[in-house]
Amino acid sequence: MTRCISERSLNLQAGGDRDRGVPGAGSVSAAIREPMLKRNALRVIPRSAVTVVIENQGLPRAFGVVANISDAGACVWTTGAFDVGENLVLRLSFALEPQPFQAAGRVVWGETGRNGAGALCYGLQWAHPSGPQHARLRGLIRVSS
Repeated sequence: MTRCISERSLNLQAGGDRDRGVPGAGSVSAAIREPMLKRNALRVIPRSAVTVVIENQGLPRAFGVVANISDAGACVWTTGAFDVGENLVLRLSFALEPQPFQAAGRVVWGETGRNGAGALCYGLQWAHPSGPQHARLRGLIRVSS
């Protein structure tokens, strides 16, 4: 089961609309549902793909896609392998944006099993949750939802 399930997906599940493209949404346990509903920020599933290039000092670049994103962080599917606590630099490519948005984040959790495409799911927390750059990120998230 994946933890990359958004609050929207959980709400859809409660309303009976279970298969909206979110892996595992139909089988979310209470143990996972409760902490997700208590999050500080509303997570959104982007309407268009938000791709990401992930850089970590001295390691090859990893590539991925955002499963959900918020003011506080993001859930990312990637073929890269990271440890909880690692600091990463992400270049997020939002639809219709001419340049990627660069953000720093820290891995706060990670799945141990790969999905059918060989990707792992990670929860990332933004390193700088305030200031003009973060205000721009909030705007990009709002437009993408």
